[in-house]
Amino acid sequence: MQLVRQQGVDLEALLNRIKDRVSDPLQFLDSAAWVSPQCSIGPTATQKDVADAEHRLGFCFPPLMRRLYTEIGNGSWGPYYGFSRIPTNGLVPTGDDLVGFYLTCVSEERAMEEPLVNWPRGLVAIIDRGCVDYELCDFIASPHPVYLLSGDTWKPN
Repeated sequence: MQLVRQQGVDLEALLNRIKDRVSDPLQFLDSAAWVSPQCSIGPTATQKDVADAEHRLGFCFPPLMRRLYTEIGNGSWGPYYGFSRIPTNGLVPTGDDLVGFYLTCVSEERAMEEPLVNWPRGLVAIIDRGCVDYELCDFIASPHPVYLLSGDTWKPN
């Protein structure tokens, strides 16, 4: 959120533009026109859902991300295949949601399988671009930069 203000963007106007776009069934998701069966936006997450996700992750969501999940929808909207969902209503995270995917990336099992890959703490896959490409957000380092990870070429060390 701090980055948005520094760049002179009105956060409320940005959220309103996003809300307008996601209200159109053919624009809420970049792939909405050709994905079958057609996706739908997840209902908004509650503050408790986000707090539970933060507890499992071990760090807080950036303020803008918190607002996107609690005011726009719990995943499946936005660029490419959309934002990842977070577990709601106390559900256990899986590899198909933001929390479960992150926990898999930082797990001891993965470290044993791929000892040369040390997943950075706080780097969370927020958008699946397809073909093992993801958009990642650093949830810890302000101003919460976003990175593109291409799974075919990424060498973290």
